[in-house]
Amino acid sequence: MAAPPQGKRASNGRCGDGEPHVLLVPYPAQGHLLPLLDLAALLAARGLAVTIVVTPGNAQLLAPLVAACPSVGVAALPFPFAPPLLPPGSGENTKDLPRHLFRPFMVSLAALRAPLFAWCNAQQRGRRITAIVSDFFTGWTQPLPAEFGVPHVTFSPSCALHLAMSHALWRHLPRRRRPDDAEEAVTFPEIPGSPSFPWRQLSGLFR
Repeated sequence: MAAPPQGKRASNGRCGDGEPHVLLVPYPAQGHLLPLLDLAALLAARGLAVTIVVTPGNAQLLAPLVAACPSVGVAALPFPFAPPLLPPGSGENTKDLPRHLFRPFMVSLAALRAPLFAWCNAQQRGRRITAIVSDFFTGWTQPLPAEFGVPHVTFSPSCALHLAMSHALWRHLPRRRRPDDAEEAVTFPEIPGSPSFPWRQLSGLFR
């Protein structure tokens, strides 16, 4: 991809009218955030302006990337603590949370949709978003691309096998013939190599 003309883009992700401007919405967990930051660096290296949406408690994690890539900016939105789901001070990244708060944490993040919509709407006057990439744990972003008429890509940091198996599980919803047999095999004939796994090794969320 050819680099855009010099002088039209300032630092912190600002870009001229009509230039590609990609909005990235990560899930604030290290295994999700870091791969998406790698993608942000790749997009910036190909001449795209990138804005990454985070909460203030995660903004410092982006400092090295922003320093290295002038076309990468940050949109910091206040974390939506939502008692009784998440008590204030719980932390804004899964590394700061006990495991039992992971699901309430994910639900709480959905409250970012309204402020993010307002932020995107404000960009229409200058730094218009031209594409959105969001983590698969941020399904609350789904209405945004349709509202602004831009392409959307769901980002998964998982390997291809895990993604293919998850898709197959939820599409076919296999059930055990012997409910007490945790070793009963579940096969995936549509995946290359037709892998087979005992029931106990399937995703805990699915089980």
